[in-house]
Amino acid sequence: MLGTVSQIGQVLLFRELLMIFHGNEISIGLILSAWLVWVGTGSRLGTFLVERLNRPISLLILSAVGVLLLLPLTILTIRVLRGFFEVLPGAYLSLPDMLISCLLLMAPVCLLLGAQFVLLSRIWRESKSVEDTSCGGKAYVGEAVGNMLGGILFTFLMVHHLNSFQSSILAGTLMVAAVLSMGRKGDRGISYLSKWHRHILWGVLGLAILTFPFLVRLDRWAYLLQWRFFSPYHRLVETVQSKYGTISIVQREDQYSFFQSGFLVFTSAGEETVRAGFEEQEAATFAHLSMVQHRKPERILLIGGGLRGTLTEIAKHPVKMIDYIELDEVLTEAARSYISPATLETLADPRVHLIHTDGRLFVKTAKEKYDMIIIDVPDPSTAVLNRYYTKEFFLESKSLLNSDGVLVIGATSTPDLRGNSVANRNTTIYHTLKSVFAHVLPVGERFMFFFATETEGQISAEIPALQKRFLDRNIKTEGFTHHHYHTLLQKAQLRRVNWVVRNHGRSR
Repeated sequence: MLGTVSQIGQVLLFRELLMIFHGNEISIGLILSAWLVWVGTGSRLGTFLVERLNRPISLLILSAVGVLLLLPLTILTIRVLRGFFEVLPGAYLSLPDMLISCLLLMAPVCLLLGAQFVLLSRIWRESKSVEDTSCGGKAYVGEAVGNMLGGILFTFLMVHHLNSFQSSILAGTLMVAAVLSMGRKGDRGISYLSKWHRHILWGVLGLAILTFPFLVRLDRWAYLLQWRFFSPYHRLVETVQSKYGTISIVQREDQYSFFQSGFLVFTSAGEETVRAGFEEQEAATFAHLSMVQHRKPERILLIGGGLRGTLTEIAKHPVKMIDYIELDEVLTEAARSYISPATLETLADPRVHLIHTDGRLFVKTAKEKYDMIIIDVPDPSTAVLNRYYTKEFFLESKSLLNSDGVLVIGATSTPDLRGNSVANRNTTIYHTLKSVFAHVLPVGERFMFFFATETEGQISAEIPALQKRFLDRNIKTEGFTHHHYHTLLQKAQLRRVNWVVRNHGRSR
């Protein structure tokens, strides 16, 4: 049972801290390091105490009750953590702040869980009628099995039906119930729990169960408080739990933003929008500048971006099939209540095949051939997203393209690629694509598109040619017209961008 409770507690704290740290991989290392340090310290502390206590059951009872109380209290503290630091809404916590937060917040629960392992091993050994030197090894095996069961229980049951506070209380009650089961006599006829011990544990267990109905309100209130520090200008509309992370939907006027583990996934305008807003403009620009890069696109693979409107705009072209890849089914279902009616209609289009899987895995295993592969994912700011910008992924994507196929990917940019970080990233993307495809065209000012193909003359920045392709398809959309190509493809700006991506970082 200790392994089960430990695994559930670890996942709960892990998910809550990722929300605060915006899902950054550095924070993952800090969280795991803090967990290991404090659990190891707790085990050492447990060894020190068990050598000096004749009846470690009292300490075990205290630690079990402590986990029950401290786990939800730690979650609540994490929710308001950003309020303790002078950090702007949307900004990352500094590395020292993240390290201090992990060490301080995880210490109480981890120390207790680490000590419990030693205490339980001692009690198990004392319960045997004969000396059993293998108790320590059996305890490790039991904890490993419990960890596995805890992971399965959380992934397939708790995350879908319970909020974080309910899961933490359930984990704590499981630990208390496990201690209560020690009231039975062992092989040596020893009863480890006195009458008062049992009364106290039953009382704690009863109180924990009684709090369960109120934990829904507590969870909602804690999330509202959290978003006051995250972004005071947005109103939290809904929070949904997924096995991939906590999904938060926030609203500002008629704009809905979708976050997963504190990381912005996409933004979309709501049903009240009459004319295309900024988000629709972005989606329309992405779709229509991309789609005219192919003379006759019929089979499309779209990875991400569909819920923000890109899918709807792509479907306005005379395509025969769109395979749309979205990782999280829970995110898709939650978004249906907030995305535009046009996007909902497109999802029901028989040409659209919505597939919930990892985009990288799909490309690796797919057998279909496509005219265009369009990757509409956030910037490569995490290792998970960076997988879509690697040479290996570009090679796998190339194998799925027809001989005249086009790959589209992009990243935010600055005018003339000002700033070393942006210039380094976008020139790296360009040169990585150039190592795979014969022709690569970078386009854009505040958002840089990269079009790649093996066929000469397929991709183009020539305005008349692209306008003709757009007009010939008789596309009707409020967010984009053929005149937009003049704004997007200014020759002077294109020359500067192409010069920078080809020459940035070269030694003079």
